[in-house]
Amino acid sequence: MSELLCLNPEYSTTRRISRVSRLPRETPGADFARKLFLPPHPERKGEGGLRTRGYVKAAAGTDDDAATGGDHESRRPLVTVITVVFNGAKTLEQAIISVITRSYDNIEFVIIDGGSTDGTLDIIKKYDHAIDYWVSEPDKGIYDAMNKALDVALGDRIYFLGCDDLLVNDLRNFALLFRRRDVLYYGDVYLIHQHRLYDGAFNGFKLVVRNICQQAIFYPRGVFKKYRFDTRYQTLADYHLNICCYADPDLSLTYVPELVAIYNDSSGASSSRVDDVLEKDRNRLTRQYFPTSIYLYSLLHEALRRLLGFFGLKRVVKTALRKLSA
Repeated sequence: MSELLCLNPEYSTTRRISRVSRLPRETPGADFARKLFLPPHPERKGEGGLRTRGYVKAAAGTDDDAATGGDHESRRPLVTVITVVFNGAKTLEQAIISVITRSYDNIEFVIIDGGSTDGTLDIIKKYDHAIDYWVSEPDKGIYDAMNKALDVALGDRIYFLGCDDLLVNDLRNFALLFRRRDVLYYGDVYLIHQHRLYDGAFNGFKLVVRNICQQAIFYPRGVFKKYRFDTRYQTLADYHLNICCYADPDLSLTYVPELVAIYNDSSGASSSRVDDVLEKDRNRLTRQYFPTSIYLYSLLHEALRRLLGFFGLKRVVKTALRKLSA
């Protein structure tokens, strides 16, 4: 990798970048086949970003790499922000701005568009100079698009931002923690519609009944060497992933009491959270991934929810169960 350049000090994605004279379509010998570009697609509408002009970023390395020397600046963790979108022209621009205006200056930004027809592509092209890589082509849904993005993510940490959400954390405090490649660090999000923070520290009893918001989590890249999003789950594959990580003895989850993002829980992709396939699998997943005590607790929790719901006490149910699992 050549020396670091600052293409534009205005953007978090252009302050630390390298120029490469010739970019291969695939980089051999890396963690889960680090590709720089997605393979050709017959219905592709466009491809662009800094990589297509020869500008790339390199991961800093973690844990053992730190022992080999080098100052803090040279090993500053690279955070890959992934946004997937389909017909998100109404909200995407603000999401993009929230990423490229962060004060932390080692961010890689990847956008996967599902072949939008509403002007989304025009917005992406407007910020082509501040996006590392983007592509617009049909996919099989939100989690298929996320899996595609993971194929081209180079960062030490992976973060997913919805096209209707806003990244607000400056990432500096989180970045100090990112040396540990066996830890998923997560914070809070602010729910626009409900006007509250979500949702503090999680343990097994809490995770078994509700998910850690995906927009609150910074995943170590090694997670995706072991796991990918299961596309059978159309809206809650991230919940399934988080359960797998919770149960993995080689991984741990650590809460950091900081606001990470503003989460749009009232419209668009962020609000579509009913997953019939996952609900059918919930009992099996709970028995497979959680201790017996937590499994029994989940049965009690569900029975209470159904009982109170039967009597039309939905609001009481939500409040009581939220306090019960807090």
